[in-house]
Amino acid sequence: MKALFLFLALLLLTGQSHALELGRNLPQSARDVEFFYQHKEMASLSGILHAFDRKKRFQNGEIRLIIAAFLSEISRREKKYTEEIFAHAAEFSPDGQRMLLWAAHLADLPQKVLGTALPAQENTALLRQIERSPRKVLEWDPLASRTVAQMYLGAFFAYADMRYIDALLDTTKLFTRLQKEGRLQDPLYARAQTVAALLYEMAKRHPCVRRHIEDRRKKLSGLEASLLDRILALD
Repeated sequence: MKALFLFLALLLLTGQSHALELGRNLPQSARDVEFFYQHKEMASLSGILHAFDRKKRFQNGEIRLIIAAFLSEISRREKKYTEEIFAHAAEFSPDGQRMLLWAAHLADLPQKVLGTALPAQENTALLRQIERSPRKVLEWDPLASRTVAQMYLGAFFAYADMRYIDALLDTTKLFTRLQKEGRLQDPLYARAQTVAALLYEMAKRHPCVRRHIEDRRKKLSGLEASLLDRILALD
């Protein structure tokens, strides 16, 4: 399944990077595949999700949210490719159904689109958490956790929408401010380092992201410009 390997890249961007220099240590296998947005094999989407479900990928909560962000972006733009997937949610495992619940929420769809999904009584805590959460990926704070930052990449991989990259780039302002103030032990500094590491890897492997960051770099100076220079470094 060619599409499955394309989609694997999305899941492999889960390295434990805590500094910009560690961005290059993401799994090597992720470097050998292309991302979904480059091929748009929509006809294979349902099969891909079921394959991941069979491999128990959705047991990982971080992966559930990354895929949910990806699927929600497709649903917002081209609902015809996701309607059947949501309508047959009962064909997925409980973990797969939880992923679909998140995807429907992030696509701002009513839960009833999931057809005969998990009974509400079995997911009271999850449904409460979902209802308290923003209904768009761009409304989530990318510095809240590594998972949220990677949700932005999941949404980006659907259509290469640079709004998601811009939101991650906006965190570099905080990164450089904390660095200038010497607040290197601040928890937000470590989270901003993680985002910078993800951007480093994205710029290295995706020409469209690199060009976008280069354009942004031209408008900057000082520490923020220096950080983008490091993100754009290829060696």
